Amino acid sequence: MTRAEEYRIEFNKLETILKKRANARSEDSISSVVSLLVSKDRVVRQFERHIRQFIELRNAIIHQSTNRAIAEPYEETIAALRQLVVNIEQPKTAWDIATTQLIKVGLDDNLSEVVRRMAQMHITSLPIVEDKRVVGFVSESTVVRIVDKAFEQGGALIDEAKIKDVAYDKPYGDASDIYSYVTRKVTVYEIEDMFNDAIKQGKRLLAILVSDKGDASATPLGIITAWDLHKIDK
Repeated sequence: MTRAEEYRIEFNKLETILKKRANARSEDSISSVVSLLVSKDRVVRQFERHIRQFIELRNAIIHQSTNRAIAEPYEETIAALRQLVVNIEQPKTAWDIATTQLIKVGLDDNLSEVVRRMAQMHITSLPIVEDKRVVGFVSESTVVRIVDKAFEQGGALIDEAKIKDVAYDKPYGDASDIYSYVTRKVTVYEIEDMFNDAIKQGKRLLAILVSDKGDASATPLGIITAWDLHKIDK
């Protein structure tokens, strides 16, 4: 089998996948299908530039009137096309980049111990879980508010204070610092968008919790912070 034939096989796989995602007809051009998908399919939008490059290369190496190959692509090019098909069919998900050894705290945990644990492990936010659901978070903002209040009242922090005794973060945050929830199957590109959208809105997305239901009512299984975004390209 020639490299051109290998390229044609992989390209046909790509075309079939995209047309299926778009519910397109077999006679629809792949370029028009891509244009349609870009507006509604986050994964296709992520790889639009690469898809169009492979379309142009297909047009260059295969004569459209005779459907015969007129050039041979490199092995590396075929491998890249094959990987693109995998990336579109099986994109990375939230579960692939989440920290699954999730540290959780309860309302009756000692505040001083929780803060100490956050400092030792360089954690910026910990979910508070009661009855298998998220009731809030202890974050850096929580600690700052506690310290400010102690100074305002001319008192000191109480080592015996429990989490339930302080103004911890609400399950979805507030007007500036927010938390979000997703299911395991949400793509990493949607996760990336969530962080970028928060910045555009002038907010900080402190963490995204992953659960089976994708909201605060379910037991969190993993957590994603901005520090996990580097895993997307690995």
